Amino acid sequence: MTTKARIRFGVQVWPSRLAQSPASVERLLALSPGDLRFSLGPNWRRQGRLRPEMADEEIDALVTEGFATTRELASHVAVMKRMAAAGVRLHLIVWEPPPMPGEPDFSAADARRWRVLSSADVQLAARFQVAHLRHVASLGLPLHALELSNEPDGSWNIEIKPSDYVALVEAVRSEAARRKVALPLIYGPGASRASTTRPFLADPDRARELLRLVDVFSLHTWDDAIGKDRVSEIEAVLADLARLGSPRPIAITEYGLARIDPARTEPELSASNRIPNSVANTPAYAGASLSAFLRLFRGRVGEVIYWEFEDQSWGKGLFGLLDAKANPKPIYDIYRQLTRSIAELASGEIGVAPDGRLAVLSGIGRRRAFIVNPGSAPIDVVLPAGLAPAGYQNSCRAAPGHVGVQLPPGEALSIELSPRPVP
Repeated sequence: MTTKARIRFGVQVWPSRLAQSPASVERLLALSPGDLRFSLGPNWRRQGRLRPEMADEEIDALVTEGFATTRELASHVAVMKRMAAAGVRLHLIVWEPPPMPGEPDFSAADARRWRVLSSADVQLAARFQVAHLRHVASLGLPLHALELSNEPDGSWNIEIKPSDYVALVEAVRSEAARRKVALPLIYGPGASRASTTRPFLADPDRARELLRLVDVFSLHTWDDAIGKDRVSEIEAVLADLARLGSPRPIAITEYGLARIDPARTEPELSASNRIPNSVANTPAYAGASLSAFLRLFRGRVGEVIYWEFEDQSWGKGLFGLLDAKANPKPIYDIYRQLTRSIAELASGEIGVAPDGRLAVLSGIGRRRAFIVNPGSAPIDVVLPAGLAPAGYQNSCRAAPGHVGVQLPPGEALSIELSPRPVP
């Protein structure tokens, strides 16, 4: 399978953590990411309520007051400006809007957690999004993209039914034009899994309108709760888009591997559980995660954003490339091998074997292969002597003129197929 879009690696970061940890910043830059997804400001669910009759100035004031409650905001902005100055594209995500008319006080201890955006509140939500963008622009942050809402297929932030989502994107565009606020690229809808993305494409007319309104079609690819294969689900989404004749680029804006084996449900075998003996801290998990990551590049999927750069002290999972003390985990080193090559080769194409163990990157007239061991046991790799990386000796049986390399679990081998640009 070969992707038809230039490939890019991105990662979810938390500016507050980067501002506190110079080591995290240096390790982030060492990954050579092309894109960073982040949020900025307060937990809007716990801010002042939006009202339909509010003037623009009142919504602007609510947004300004919300940002004013964010401790050390200037340092958060400064670290993201540093990333932008390094050539990294910034993707903003606003998890959810402030409380809407008729919703409870979410700061109360017994307040419900689920939220659903009412059709009557779509315009108000759009006005908030535009005011938020206006304030971020005033901070001097050069945004590449805005992912409009987070996982609208569920109510953990705020659920938005497909028809209302289309209306929201349209309203954001019209509000931005009215207020003369420059829009970054709009990514959406960003549903949590490939399978839950498909309802946004089920109605052909509505789907075509959605694809007209967004600049990049985005989705998340979390493990399916009933163990469905994420790649087959992505293929179904790609087939839906092909039937619609969509030319839009496709981005996966959250990817994380919870379980190596979907059939195994023991707590220590899921990266969603923060426990000392978690599989997430092992080389085997690192290899399995990278192999699954590579398998996401197909069709027009050219951009994948990994969740997340480092484990947060307040978090419950262990998906980070770094631990909560900014120490690299096994997964950091294996991803860095690949991501630095993506940046170095300015890769315009990637071919990936069906099982994700082999990928070939091509760019600037060069080709580089990656062999990944996603299993729990070593694998033998036999290469022509001329292609064997320098310093490798026979560690498994190989025919004359070849080098046999035994690749441990969770490691990758980089092989230069065309080490110099081809004229």
